Amino acid sequence: MNLLRYIAGRLVVYALVIIFALTVLFFVPRLGPTDPVEAMLAKVASQGAYMDAAQVDALRQSLADTFGLDGSLWEQSTAFIKRILFPADFGPSLSM
Repeated sequence: MNLLRYIAGRLVVYALVIIFALTVLFFVPRLGPTDPVEAMLAKVASQGAYMDAAQVDALRQSLADTFGLDGSLWEQSTAFIKRILFPADFGPSLSM
């Protein structure tokens, strides 16, 4: 009985650590001073690429979809957790 109690306690601690880690992974990039979408657009513009306003808007929407920045904070966090836990996809790199 003590072994079962010990294992159950360890599983609870593991679950809490995973929840804490996922929360930190979700919020740290969002607390940064810049928007990753705008940073990518600035990088494209600095490389001398010319795009009209419609292309910039399409690229902005595409990047927001890619980085999972559409929707409310709750929707973003739910999609983030689903993406990490089920297919084990950590998303695109912000330093592409």
